[in-house]
Amino acid sequence: MPAFVAWVDLFTASLQIISWLDNEADTEDSDYLVSSRARDLIERVTPNLEAAGLDVRLRQPVHGTAYLSIFTDNVEAILAKMGIEQ
Repeated sequence: MPAFVAWVDLFTASLQIISWLDNEADTEDSDYLVSSRARDLIERVTPNLEAAGLDVRLRQPVHGTAYLSIFTDNVEAILAKMGIEQ
């Protein structure tokens, strides 16, 4: 029996992330600014991701551009939850 996935919440968060990635692709902003916006985005979609069974809360503080690797990990977790191989 397949595991339950809260698709509505997962797709809602995923669409926001995809839209954000499309907008960020053309930016010439510093990694620091991109990282800050990535953090804001994940904070905004955290309720949806948690409802879909993903834990995206930070265990310890991550500052500056180091957050980009956390963002990448979160996106990979979303893809894995959808059953999409990277």
